[in-house]
Amino acid sequence: MFSYFETVAELIEARAARRAIQFAMEIGILDVQFEGDSETIIRELSNQEVMHNASGLIIEDAKALLHHFQRYMFTHTRRSGNSVAHALARRALDIPNFSVWMEDAPPDIIPILYSDFLAI
Repeated sequence: MFSYFETVAELIEARAARRAIQFAMEIGILDVQFEGDSETIIRELSNQEVMHNASGLIIEDAKALLHHFQRYMFTHTRRSGNSVAHALARRALDIPNFSVWMEDAPPDIIPILYSDFLAI
């Protein structure tokens, strides 16, 4: 049985995944790979079955958007393996408005980006 906090975390991860799919649609990406650190959410997004859990409706809503893409893929990435995403998520807590960086990274994220790149 899930605890309250696991359920809330799954709901947040599901909403973030749905928003990522919506954003990719909005900017016109047709061939996309979505990465997430929630193995459960990635598995549910990849599964054709309807999910009957707390995040199921959000997941089904996200899956309904996938027909807009020519190709898509979902992959699980451990949180420790993507320090850039983790730093951006922490940074987002302090940003009151919606922000998008299409070609450049925020200056405070660049050292983390280089560090991840060099670790490959």
